[in-house]
Amino acid sequence: MLHQKEQKVFDQLPPLDPTVTCDAIHQYLSTTSQFLNSYIADANASLEGTSHKLSVLEKQMSLLESKLESIPGLFSEDEEQSVNATDQDNIIDNVAEG
Repeated sequence: MLHQKEQKVFDQLPPLDPTVTCDAIHQYLSTTSQFLNSYIADANASLEGTSHKLSVLEKQMSLLESKLESIPGLFSEDEEQSVNATDQDNIIDNVAEG
């Protein structure tokens, strides 16, 4: 029903000049691509900042864990084994990444 009404209205109008149509499409594509490029650049910058902060936090946590491990009698025997296994996993992960 609505399609028929639209068809009647548009049948009465002359078609647009092809250069006008091309210019409109070109403008739309240019604007959209500029927006997407800007958005991606902002997202990448944000992701790099977050990655850097996470890296710093991981190093700080590793330092804190090593300082805590140096305190005798702080951990029970089971906890020490668990912490040592975690440290070994972290060392392996760091070597694999580096």
